[in-house]
Amino acid sequence: GGAPPGSVEGKTLTSLAREWLMMANLIQAAGPNLTPDTMAAQSTSLGATGGPGTPDERLEFRQGNGYWTRDVRLIYWNPHLTSGYNGDPGAYLQVGDRRTLGSWQASSDGQPLGVPRERQ
Repeated sequence: GGAPPGSVEGKTLTSLAREWLMMANLIQAAGPNLTPDTMAAQSTSLGATGGPGTPDERLEFRQGNGYWTRDVRLIYWNPHLTSGYNGDPGAYLQVGDRRTLGSWQASSDGQPLGVPRERQ
Protein backbone atom coordinates (compact mmCIF):
# COMPACT_ATOMS: atom_id res chain seq x y z
CA GLY A 1 0.00 0.00 0.00
CA GLY A 2 2.51 2.78 -0.63
CA ALA A 3 6.11 3.28 -1.56
CA PRO A 4 8.21 0.10 -1.80
CA PRO A 5 10.46 -0.49 1.22
CA GLY A 6 13.88 1.12 1.01
CA SER A 7 15.29 1.40 -2.48
CA VAL A 8 13.54 -1.73 -3.85
CA GLU A 9 11.55 -1.01 -7.01
CA GLY A 10 8.15 -2.44 -7.89
CA LYS A 11 9.47 -4.60 -10.73
CA THR A 12 11.96 -6.24 -8.38
CA LEU A 13 9.23 -6.91 -5.81
CA THR A 14 6.94 -8.37 -8.49
CA SER A 15 9.70 -10.66 -9.73
CA LEU A 16 10.55 -11.80 -6.21
CA ALA A 17 6.88 -12.46 -5.43
CA ARG A 18 6.60 -14.58 -8.59
CA GLU A 19 9.59 -16.68 -7.45
CA TRP A 20 8.08 -17.28 -4.00
CA LEU A 21 4.68 -18.17 -5.48
CA MET A 22 6.30 -20.70 -7.81
CA MET A 23 8.17 -22.27 -4.89
CA ALA A 24 4.89 -22.56 -2.94
CA ASN A 25 3.16 -24.13 -5.96
CA LEU A 26 5.99 -26.63 -6.43
CA ILE A 27 5.83 -27.65 -2.77
CA GLN A 28 2.06 -28.04 -2.90
CA ALA A 29 2.14 -30.02 -6.17
CA ALA A 30 4.75 -32.43 -4.75
CA GLY A 31 2.18 -33.68 -2.25
CA PRO A 32 2.79 -35.26 1.16
CA ASN A 33 6.06 -36.92 0.08
CA LEU A 34 8.14 -33.77 -0.50
CA THR A 35 11.38 -34.77 -2.21
CA PRO A 36 13.30 -33.28 -5.13
CA ASP A 37 12.05 -36.16 -7.31
CA THR A 38 8.35 -35.67 -6.47
CA MET A 39 8.70 -31.93 -6.96
CA ALA A 40 10.35 -32.40 -10.37
CA ALA A 41 7.78 -35.01 -11.41
CA GLN A 42 4.85 -32.67 -10.70
CA SER A 43 6.43 -29.44 -11.95
CA THR A 44 5.21 -29.95 -15.53
CA SER A 45 1.59 -30.17 -14.31
CA LEU A 46 1.65 -26.52 -13.19
CA GLY A 47 1.04 -25.15 -16.69
CA ALA A 48 2.43 -21.90 -18.08
CA THR A 49 1.94 -18.17 -17.65
CA GLY A 50 3.01 -15.07 -19.59
CA GLY A 51 4.85 -15.09 -22.90
CA PRO A 52 4.39 -13.42 -26.28
CA GLY A 53 1.53 -10.93 -26.30
CA THR A 54 1.95 -10.22 -22.58
CA PRO A 55 4.34 -7.96 -20.66
CA ASP A 56 5.61 -10.94 -18.62
CA GLU A 57 8.13 -13.65 -19.39
CA ARG A 58 6.75 -17.11 -20.23
CA LEU A 59 7.18 -19.34 -17.20
CA GLU A 60 6.78 -23.09 -17.70
CA PHE A 61 8.56 -26.22 -16.49
CA ARG A 62 9.36 -28.96 -18.98
CA GLN A 63 10.23 -32.58 -18.31
CA GLY A 64 13.87 -33.08 -17.30
CA ASN A 65 14.63 -29.35 -17.21
CA GLY A 66 14.48 -27.11 -14.13
CA TYR A 67 14.80 -23.85 -16.06
CA TRP A 68 11.40 -22.17 -16.20
CA THR A 69 11.80 -18.98 -18.30
CA ARG A 70 10.81 -19.98 -21.85
CA ASP A 71 11.04 -16.78 -23.86
CA VAL A 72 13.26 -13.78 -24.52
CA ARG A 73 13.08 -10.13 -25.50
CA LEU A 74 15.27 -8.47 -28.10
CA ILE A 75 16.49 -5.23 -26.50
CA TYR A 76 19.07 -2.70 -27.60
CA TRP A 77 20.53 0.54 -26.29
CA ASN A 78 19.41 3.67 -28.13
CA PRO A 79 21.42 6.78 -27.19
CA HIS A 80 18.83 9.03 -28.90
CA LEU A 81 15.94 8.11 -26.58
CA THR A 82 15.24 9.66 -23.21
CA SER A 83 15.17 7.34 -20.22
CA GLY A 84 11.73 6.97 -18.68
CA TYR A 85 13.46 6.02 -15.43
CA ASN A 86 15.54 9.12 -14.75
CA GLY A 87 15.04 11.43 -17.77
CA ASP A 88 18.68 11.14 -18.86
CA PRO A 89 19.70 10.63 -22.49
CA GLY A 90 19.76 7.00 -23.63
CA ALA A 91 17.37 4.14 -22.99
CA TYR A 92 16.88 0.46 -23.73
CA LEU A 93 14.23 -0.31 -26.34
CA GLN A 94 12.43 -3.61 -26.85
CA VAL A 95 12.15 -4.59 -30.50
CA GLY A 96 8.97 -6.48 -31.37
CA ASP A 97 7.15 -8.87 -29.05
CA ARG A 98 8.61 -11.47 -26.71
CA ARG A 99 9.76 -14.61 -28.56
CA THR A 100 9.57 -18.18 -27.30
CA LEU A 101 12.90 -19.97 -27.04
CA GLY A 102 13.85 -21.68 -30.29
CA SER A 103 11.61 -19.48 -32.46
CA TRP A 104 14.38 -17.16 -33.71
CA GLN A 105 15.31 -17.57 -37.34
CA ALA A 106 18.22 -15.60 -38.74
CA SER A 107 18.40 -13.99 -42.17
CA SER A 108 21.50 -14.17 -44.35
CA ASP A 109 22.95 -11.12 -42.56
CA GLY A 110 22.47 -12.78 -39.16
CA GLN A 111 19.63 -10.51 -38.05
CA PRO A 112 16.49 -12.15 -36.59
CA LEU A 113 13.62 -12.50 -39.05
CA GLY A 114 10.20 -11.10 -38.22
CA VAL A 115 11.53 -8.29 -36.04
CA PRO A 116 10.81 -4.71 -37.13
CA ARG A 117 14.03 -2.74 -37.47
CA GLU A 118 14.47 0.90 -36.53
CA ARG A 119 15.24 3.13 -39.47
CA GLN A 120 17.83 5.86 -38.95
